[in-house]
Amino acid sequence: MKVTLLLALVLLFAVRPADAQREKSPADAAVFIRLAGSLHADIEEFGVRRAVDLDNVEIGTGSGFVISPFGYVLTNDHVVSHEQMLLTRGFQQIRVAVNVARIDVCFRPGSPVTRGLTSCLPASVTASDPALDLAVLFVSGSNALP
Repeated sequence: MKVTLLLALVLLFAVRPADAQREKSPADAAVFIRLAGSLHADIEEFGVRRAVDLDNVEIGTGSGFVISPFGYVLTNDHVVSHEQMLLTRGFQQIRVAVNVARIDVCFRPGSPVTRGLTSCLPASVTASDPALDLAVLFVSGSNALP
């Protein structure tokens, strides 16, 4: 009982309003996510095999939104997780391996979120859940986000 009362008093008097500001419109918190890296494809057609490697290519894009003033962005897991896939077209089978080298989070030009920073910043996956199709990214150099 004493602990509950003490906790209630601390929360009542010690907690102050959050410093983060809410954006004027949801579009200001929306971001564009871009993945770049390399692809390796093993192609088999009529018993003939060949390999193709592509470096420095855009692997995928998606969207998300800023959920924290500390640089966290929420997106879908399928946007940031790419693994090996098998494609079949007629007699052709293609096994593609994806290597994501860089994830960029890009803000709308002139967005108050950037506050003079470049419009794209590198990010990394902090947490993801394929079953819920959700992922949380941490944007590097985002200490100026509101």
